[in-house]
Amino acid sequence: MKKILLLLSMMFFAIVFADPTATAPTVGVGSSDNPYEIGTLNNLYWIAADTLRWDKNYNQTDDINASGTESWSGGEGWTPIGYSVELLGEGNKPFTGSYEGQDYKISGLYINSSNPDGAALFGMTENADLLNIIMENVNITGDSAVAALVGWNFTSTITNCSSSGNVTGNRFTGGLIGMNILGGTIDSCYSTCTVTSNITDAGGLAGNNYFSSTVENCYSTGNVSGNEYCGGLIGDNTESTIEYSFCTGNVSGTGNCTGGLTGGSDESSLSNCYCTGNVAGIRFVGGLTGTNETDAIIDLCFSSGHVSGNSDIGGMVGFDDGDASSITNSFWNTQISELDTSDGGTGKTTVQMQTQTTYTGVGFDFVDDWDLSVRHNSVYPYFQWQTFPPEPLVKTQTVLDTTVNSAMILGDITSLGDTDPSQHGVCWNTSGDPDINDDKTMEGSADSAGLFTSEMTSLSHNTQYYVKAYATNTAGTTYGEEISFLSSTEVPTPITLASFTASAVNGVVELAWETATETNNARFVIYRDGEAIGSVDGAGTTSEPHNYSYVDAAVVPGVTYTYVLADVDLGNNETRYDNNAVTVTVANDIVEADFVVGSAYPNPFNPRTVISMHYAVGSNTVINIYNTQGVLVDQLINGFVEAGHHELTWNASNMPSGVYVVKMQASEFVNSQKIVLMK
Repeated sequence: MKKILLLLSMMFFAIVFADPTATAPTVGVGSSDNPYEIGTLNNLYWIAADTLRWDKNYNQTDDINASGTESWSGGEGWTPIGYSVELLGEGNKPFTGSYEGQDYKISGLYINSSNPDGAALFGMTENADLLNIIMENVNITGDSAVAALVGWNFTSTITNCSSSGNVTGNRFTGGLIGMNILGGTIDSCYSTCTVTSNITDAGGLAGNNYFSSTVENCYSTGNVSGNEYCGGLIGDNTESTIEYSFCTGNVSGTGNCTGGLTGGSDESSLSNCYCTGNVAGIRFVGGLTGTNETDAIIDLCFSSGHVSGNSDIGGMVGFDDGDASSITNSFWNTQISELDTSDGGTGKTTVQMQTQTTYTGVGFDFVDDWDLSVRHNSVYPYFQWQTFPPEPLVKTQTVLDTTVNSAMILGDITSLGDTDPSQHGVCWNTSGDPDINDDKTMEGSADSAGLFTSEMTSLSHNTQYYVKAYATNTAGTTYGEEISFLSSTEVPTPITLASFTASAVNGVVELAWETATETNNARFVIYRDGEAIGSVDGAGTTSEPHNYSYVDAAVVPGVTYTYVLADVDLGNNETRYDNNAVTVTVANDIVEADFVVGSAYPNPFNPRTVISMHYAVGSNTVINIYNTQGVLVDQLINGFVEAGHHELTWNASNMPSGVYVVKMQASEFVNSQKIVLMK
């Protein structure tokens, strides 16, 4: 039996960690006019398996499922095509041929390696051409030059390629390219990858764009986090150019140099670019770039995300080492960034940022390059080459505020889609990946793109919540990225009851109480001898004192009653204050009085209140209502009232909120009381 188990165990590990099979393509010879045709994962590995194949030409002819690479090489995954021993070393073995993806996918590529030689499909390229390659749902972890497509991109051209998934590294980490260097060109590419770097140089598209390299007509939408030099598109841009490009992901850095588009820009040019993500860093933090050094140029750019940090923070640029004269015709949103200052650029309000003349006035080209529409890009300018899907596009921006049981979320419909959304808001849960089947807000239809706020309610304290913005139109429902937050750690407490009293007056029992504070208070319930007899609305959550009253007219002279107050919160949880119970005896002399007037109830009221009266004898009676200026506003009675019990109702629906005085006169008897109308 043990031998069988051992054999099965050996067979299992042999299957799981089996070496990949290199299968030569059956079509092509690798020349430029007759490239090898790559249609399977084994064909792809055949390229990686021999350095002599790294100068040939290839065409991909089918989608390739590369998820099996997770079990390769003892769990390290894919072995990259090409590698770099040192930055400019002679021992480098780059891929120098061409690879035409023909818009076929390579999905599920896996790498988990500490090798610094480049962790990507292509570890290193030099003078190569990569075209129309779709890297889908990658899971790449490495040390240096970590990306979905190319780790080190030397003097090569990357055109119309894309990536999605997760990329994590230590240095030079990007969604598509790790490091673009020495004349490398990235053109018409994009990445939606989530990018994480532990040490330096993290970018949504490329970790570094260095020395005469170019990024143009590109974009990234994934979130980027790291230490130093973190940018939504490029981590660090040195002696290079970025133009006609944008990014929308949020950027978070724990060190120096964090920016919406680039972490830093040195002797470089940023022109015709924009970014809309939120930026959070420590030092040198900017909506567009963290630093702009050595006369680096910024022209015809804008940023519109929230910006936060500890020092050297700017709405557009955190730090510029010159006089900022090289930053021209560029803007940042002062309201969304919550910053009125920047080391360069011009601050504008949201309305100004969404107005085309703001841009045409300084040279933005809305004939050939830019466009603006209320349907797209949160009503900010966008490039004419951009396309938008039929369903809405939405972003989950940030948590604006939290209380003990609620949170205010900022969302953004960046594109309406083909038809206006019929519903939008935020959805949330406590387990992750929420959708509209979970708790949600419903803000209604939307007829223009832009920001919106939505309030999550009935939250529990000290709980992790996961939230997404959403929007629904006829094409379907789409979601923003998930964000999470911890609700208030403060334990919700019931009301702080300052006093609770009861008094028998003129044949009724008047209850009065005062609260010092209230938390999550929906209403009060009044108990008489253990039975609930009425309720009074609470003040919700407040730190201010509030006074309340209640009149119990259904009492019998000569009887003793015990009253208890209870609090009911918004979650319908009741707290009784038995220790504050009060006892009162109704006097027997009510029948001896000719006229008895009860306190108005409810008071405060909206819009009706009732006044009870007991007449031992009939009498001519006048009951008037005055405002606090002594002006008569209404008359309830002017005539003879028979003996007996009477109840008068005053409807104040046409009156403004405020304090009023009810004055009654019957024979020689006069009674006045104040009532409060609260609408």
